[in-house]
Amino acid sequence: RRAASSKKNISGLLDGYGENVFKGAVADAYLTKQGLPAGVLNSSAWMTDMEVADKIAAGVLEWAKENDATNFTHIFQPLGASGVRHGMAGQVHNAFFKFDS
Repeated sequence: RRAASSKKNISGLLDGYGENVFKGAVADAYLTKQGLPAGVLNSSAWMTDMEVADKIAAGVLEWAKENDATNFTHIFQPLGASGVRHGMAGQVHNAFFKFDS
């Protein structure tokens, strides 16, 4: 009986999970506005070009604002000279504010 009530409580927990993802055709629509070719995210080559990375960041920001995002968090594991630095992680937290003029 307890298991049934637990299942009832989590019903719908994952509804909508993964619907708002910046990739594929969604990303291409915003990145082409920034002057980048469709499919630019399919290769990691864009990570070595700061100008392209800035344009991707602008596209992500525009997409996020249009989807009423209020926060963005990026968690990453920095690399050391010998590879992964276990147990150490970095985090970036940004908040989006909309001010009425």
